[in-house]
Amino acid sequence: MFKDYWKILEGHRVTASFAVLLLGIASVLEGLALIALMPALSATLSASSRPETSGYLQHLVVWFSLPDSYIVPLGLSVFALLGVTTALFRLFGDTKMLRIRTRVEESARVQMANTLLRMQWSRYVALQVGDISKAMLIEGVQMGAGTHSFLLGLGAIIAALCYLGIAFAISVPMTLMTLLFGLFGLGAYYLASRGSRRHARELSQMMTSIGNEVNNIFGNLKFFRAAGRSRLAERQTRELSGRYGRTFFRSQILSVLMRFGFEAGAIVFIAAFLAVVLLLRGHSTALALIFLAVFYRLAPQLLKVQDCFFQAAVYLPWFHSWHKRLEEARTAEERHSGTERIQELSEIRLSAVELVYSGRESAALTSVDLKIGRGECVAIVGRSGSGKSTIVDLVSGLLAPTRGSVKVNGIDLSRIDTDFWRDRIGLVLQESPLFYGTVIDNIAWGEPEVDRSKAERAARLAHAWEFIANLPSGMDTLIGEKGGMLSGGQRQRIALARALYRDPWLLILDEATSALDSHAEAVVQEALREIKGRCAILMIAHKVKTTEIADNILVLEEGRIVQKGTWSDLSRENGPFRELMVLQGIDPGKPEAPVLDRARPTMRTNRTPTK
Repeated sequence: MFKDYWKILEGHRVTASFAVLLLGIASVLEGLALIALMPALSATLSASSRPETSGYLQHLVVWFSLPDSYIVPLGLSVFALLGVTTALFRLFGDTKMLRIRTRVEESARVQMANTLLRMQWSRYVALQVGDISKAMLIEGVQMGAGTHSFLLGLGAIIAALCYLGIAFAISVPMTLMTLLFGLFGLGAYYLASRGSRRHARELSQMMTSIGNEVNNIFGNLKFFRAAGRSRLAERQTRELSGRYGRTFFRSQILSVLMRFGFEAGAIVFIAAFLAVVLLLRGHSTALALIFLAVFYRLAPQLLKVQDCFFQAAVYLPWFHSWHKRLEEARTAEERHSGTERIQELSEIRLSAVELVYSGRESAALTSVDLKIGRGECVAIVGRSGSGKSTIVDLVSGLLAPTRGSVKVNGIDLSRIDTDFWRDRIGLVLQESPLFYGTVIDNIAWGEPEVDRSKAERAARLAHAWEFIANLPSGMDTLIGEKGGMLSGGQRQRIALARALYRDPWLLILDEATSALDSHAEAVVQEALREIKGRCAILMIAHKVKTTEIADNILVLEEGRIVQKGTWSDLSRENGPFRELMVLQGIDPGKPEAPVLDRARPTMRTNRTPTK
């Protein structure tokens, strides 16, 4: 346990040592305060004019040969002064420990977030949402709480040692009796902590299951309700919550029982102690009371040591889970060594590209050749699983080819600054994410500054301005979580406006209209006709109808390009494209839809690279 928390405290060890030292000083001062009180109490209770004590404490009783009348007021004054000073040192120590706790939590979240964000895409998509949620939201909190308990336990050890020193100075036999009591508590702690660590590991594993289930249910609540499965969702959440509650109870009840045993044992010990000291050995009442006061300060510290280390042990499995996930993510870190920046886009070219996903034998792509010129629109069609979206991941740099090359302006993509390149890509997905906020928040999402005129121009290009202008507050209208207050077509037009707001060199449309009804699809298609020629467009589509505007169409089957050409050529040629047209109810003899010649709002297509 000590080794693990030493690792957690990396970067905070000096502050942690200082915090424990402050609590240790507070304990020493408190012990000195009790010692200062002893002569005054002895003088008050003693029948003689001078307190009866001997040996090590004689100098404290004599008070440097001061008159006897000074003993009580001076002792009480020193006791009060040291007591207030003790409280101040304890305040400073507790504040430091609280700061360490928050920094450990923050550090755990930041490390995990940065590592997950840099993971190879193929490895990241294999993670469960519950694992990510637990790592980001829960494990850091538990690590911070465990670190706090661990440091408090160290402080309690110093305090206990201080009080033991005072007890030895007062009476060695009585102190030995106290140590026997402490050994009883240590044994109880050892037995309880073993069981609690096992339950804590179960809790950590269960949190992953709960996170996954919460995501499955509330991320698909519309489906659950529409399918009449609300009661199923209620039963699943009730069962998971009940299991978690029972496991949590078992992990904590041992601590409660241990505390009860310690406190009950303390009462029995005190009764036996007073009987031995006052009745059998005949010690002075003052000495017995002072030792009892020391014990009443020592006993809570012993209990605190056990309780804090018990809790620290309970929280430790969360650190083990976090650390394991962090190391796994680090081994899958995406490596970027490119530094080059191009001035403008001339072409993107894939040459003899082959890609094999880790753990699979068959290739997702084989011998793929593709060229996208500046201002050109290239569409890729094919059935589900044919490899269309894999090409998008290659072009955006999320994946690297197993063989072959991906080049931009003749420069291998691995040599180009990845962030620079991705910043010049506009991306619209089948279900593009919208975020809680206003329309303009989503259009200008991720940009350092919001330009309202630029946002309006992008919205007009995306054919979104008409409905935006009719919203209650225009671009300042809240659209709800995931854009839930908008229709599907409106959400996609907002997503298209967001992609255009970046002035992209390359616009990627990955099944951007596949989930829309015919009217919404027609509106988006009309917007794309007007955008065509302003930037390069890579269109991924399952529905061949959406590829009418493309300059070149590639047909993928099982990761291979089996056909290429224009809409008119492929619709007349017997092959997979024509088969897809027939399957989707499109008459191959129907002429290509005309391109509307409308006035286009101006839009900057080239950007000067960031210095």
